[in-house]
Amino acid sequence: MKYPWFPLIILGFYTQANSENAALCQAMDSFMPVRPNSQIYQDDSYHLSSNQADIREIKGIKHYLFKGDVLLQYQQRTVRSDQVTYQEDTALLTAEGNVTLWDKQLITQGKKVNIRSDRTGEAFDMQYWLPKRRGHGEALHAERLNEDQIKLKETRYTTCDPNEETWRLQSKTVDLDFKEELGIARDATLHIKDVPVFYLPYISFPLSDKRKSGFLMPSGGYSKTRGFEITTPYYLNLAPNYDATLTPRLMTNRGLMLNSEFRYLTETSNGKIINEYLPNDREETDQNKRYFWQVKNTTKFNPQWTGELYYNKTSDSRYFEHFGTTPEINNITHLEQRADLKFQNNLLRFTGRAQRYQSLLEDLNAKPYERLPQLLAETVQTKRNNQLYFQSNAEYVHFNRDDKEAINGKRSNFTGAVSYPFKKLAGFFEPKLRVDYTNYSLDSQTNENRFLYSATADGGLFFERTLDFNDSSLLQTLEPRLFYLYRPYKDQKNIPIYDSAETDFSFSQMFRDNRFSGIDRLSDENRIATSITTRFLGQETGEEYVKASIGQIYYFEKPQVTLPTQTRFITDHNSDLLEEVSFRLSKDFTFSQNLQWNYQQKEIVKSSVALTYQPKGQNTVINLAHRLRKDLPEKMNQTDSSWFLPVTNYLRVLGRWNYSLENSKHLETFAGFEYESCCWAIRLVGRRYLQNAQNDYSNGIYLQFEFKGLAGTGKTTNTFLKQSIPGFHSPLEESIRR
Repeated sequence: MKYPWFPLIILGFYTQANSENAALCQAMDSFMPVRPNSQIYQDDSYHLSSNQADIREIKGIKHYLFKGDVLLQYQQRTVRSDQVTYQEDTALLTAEGNVTLWDKQLITQGKKVNIRSDRTGEAFDMQYWLPKRRGHGEALHAERLNEDQIKLKETRYTTCDPNEETWRLQSKTVDLDFKEELGIARDATLHIKDVPVFYLPYISFPLSDKRKSGFLMPSGGYSKTRGFEITTPYYLNLAPNYDATLTPRLMTNRGLMLNSEFRYLTETSNGKIINEYLPNDREETDQNKRYFWQVKNTTKFNPQWTGELYYNKTSDSRYFEHFGTTPEINNITHLEQRADLKFQNNLLRFTGRAQRYQSLLEDLNAKPYERLPQLLAETVQTKRNNQLYFQSNAEYVHFNRDDKEAINGKRSNFTGAVSYPFKKLAGFFEPKLRVDYTNYSLDSQTNENRFLYSATADGGLFFERTLDFNDSSLLQTLEPRLFYLYRPYKDQKNIPIYDSAETDFSFSQMFRDNRFSGIDRLSDENRIATSITTRFLGQETGEEYVKASIGQIYYFEKPQVTLPTQTRFITDHNSDLLEEVSFRLSKDFTFSQNLQWNYQQKEIVKSSVALTYQPKGQNTVINLAHRLRKDLPEKMNQTDSSWFLPVTNYLRVLGRWNYSLENSKHLETFAGFEYESCCWAIRLVGRRYLQNAQNDYSNGIYLQFEFKGLAGTGKTTNTFLKQSIPGFHSPLEESIRR
């Protein structure tokens, strides 16, 4: 006798895989039927066993009856039931009584299953489990139409434990197409406990990770400037290598905005185009049409030539203040518009650039100069020990800005340098000579030329010793460093400032060969920088437990070159003293402190202190910090505390308090909680932060809600939480992301 093929009956919903947390979730295995230990067949072989077999022939037609712990195995499927019958003329196999089917993707259990030789069949009053997705539910009737299609009726689905069913999705019908990897549910209702809360007449969903077109879950929130808002994204899977997302954004205070994002990837290019458009802003009378454009593109013409385009444009200067969701976005002052053509081989790197900016500030003098064009070329060479190392770069750029105070013109610059690096285990030494020639061809004043040379010598030593303790040992290092720099003085007051600025005084700046960024100012220098660093490292692991550094600059001659807007001047032969310390108080506590000390006035110029508690392997972090700066036009004196703490296995609290002691202002304050159970999770955050320099505040409420294994909804808070809480990492975000 040849038994018919046993069809696979599958019930599935689109689910987001989530990690199983033993503290939250009962193991899926604890309420799934256990699969018998049996042979898994990979071909057309089969196995059938039972306690009793009865074969009868009625009118020339054989009828087969198997009773008592019937076990049928075919390919990777196993069926167990109380009774199996097979009728030869109809080729119909029927399993009845405690029927359980095991498959690599799901497990089903019901009263009766019919199986036909054409690989169709049906099941009645069934329960099902999806082990890989932690989903389970019930269906009144399931019909396999062919090898790839199944139709389900009166279904319910959840990822909650059977004895704690917080939510479920009920549908009249569900059509599953495994060839197209697509599912369609009709007349579906989401129930919280036993209360229906959301109705969907039609919803489609993927049966795999393959992308498909359709609505994504909506999100919502509230802010002072926008009111209540809701977004409903629609995803368009246009082709395997490009897609788009259209997102209507309804704001009760301002109107309906349409956001769109188009992404593409070809053999030579990749990029995206973003557009946000609000045709009629109810809150604005002068500028009621609001929009934002962003274009990013990278094209690789061949292994050596690459083109890049980065373009941003907005309708008005207050766009990000009104529609941004973080202080960083709200305080954007300039939008870059740039096109690059780049070349690189083993000897040369070249960039051709056209660059301009849209300024969002009222002061046009604060707008950066346009570079139309800028040509950059530099040599590429690997630095090798005990060998001469040559560097050179050249630049030509045309600067332009449309305002009366601008000094438009062209700048040409050449820089060449030669050094000889010498490195040993005990230390290093590297002398270097550099020459700079710059020509300014200016539209409104006399042309300027500048030729300068500089010489540097950078050297350091490494000492180490072993410190033995009762059960461990540490390696202590001592690392002194000297850096000498000489460049003669040249009057540069007539040279305009295009791209130079005063750099912040720090350890890294001490060992640079120019106090200014850019090349419009080359500082006159005759100085020596000294520093000494000590570290305590684990002898076996190399883990750093303590690092302490102190450094200072001694000026043989006081520098004279300055910027017109410079705020910090060198008035003494000794610079301020710099000090940095970081160490681990224990395996969970870390401490860091930076200090700039003016020994003449005997006061702190700049300092930052931070204490962090973050146990390894736990989703817990507490940050306490204080920042002080007196070298800014407006003194900064701030405290900053943030935290992310578990209260129970289910509940976590989070928050931040950033406060200005100088101005008695709350810069950013938020607090909230996360609650995560086995099958659902919620995050609620209330936030208030300083929106602009006019001391306007923005208030917001962010809510995320997720039904694990189904979908999530709400306004994402992950970006600003990571920015505001150093070390923030939430298991809820891992679940949402997957």
